Amino acid sequence: MAANSTVAIDIMAYKKYKGLEKLDDNTRRQVGCEFGFRQNSYIDWKVEQGYFFCLEHLISYHLANTTTVLTVKPLYADDLWWEIFDCQECLKAPMSLRGVGAFAVPSQTISDYGAIARKIFAENIDENSAEELDAIWHEIFEAVASDIERFLQENPDPDRFVPDESRVSLDYGGLLSLMALIRQGREEEAVAIIRERQGQGKSCGLVAGNTDGYEFILDWCRAKRGKS
Repeated sequence: MAANSTVAIDIMAYKKYKGLEKLDDNTRRQVGCEFGFRQNSYIDWKVEQGYFFCLEHLISYHLANTTTVLTVKPLYADDLWWEIFDCQECLKAPMSLRGVGAFAVPSQTISDYGAIARKIFAENIDENSAEELDAIWHEIFEAVASDIERFLQENPDPDRFVPDESRVSLDYGGLLSLMALIRQGREEEAVAIIRERQGQGKSCGLVAGNTDGYEFILDWCRAKRGKS
């Protein structure tokens, strides 16, 4: 009997979580729209001053695993990478692919709002607590807007942006920094970095067929030098 009771409680808790998850998504979409964001699955994104800003929100049944972070990358980063990687279908895809695509360039984290987002659980909000969720998401997006404004003041020109790889959670062999070097006409530096990493047995992490992404970059840089 005790085991059956535990199962029943777990099912009820899971149903409550799923209801909360749906309300959370809807509230995030509505509030994000007020701040100029569009939503696709677990991300809200916007383009501003040549940058792709992405709020990644992964709500979890387990409180500690819920994450909410703001990331950024120059808008050119994916276009340049997809050209190098010969990924034409990505170039034609919706803008949101830059946030959810498997072959997208990783972004740099600006801020973490996990402490605010976890109020969803800490305040025992359930699927009927629309007002509480609305207040939480307004608090998050107000902080996001402030952080974006500060970032743009510090980095007004995306072509001069120098990524901080220590703040890129999904590294892919320093792909964001390599795209920045190439964009700035510093292909030789990019090639030298790749050669060093290959000598250490490292790879890009993105592969097409049997070819590592680093080889695509080397071929592209070689072809560009041949045309100059």
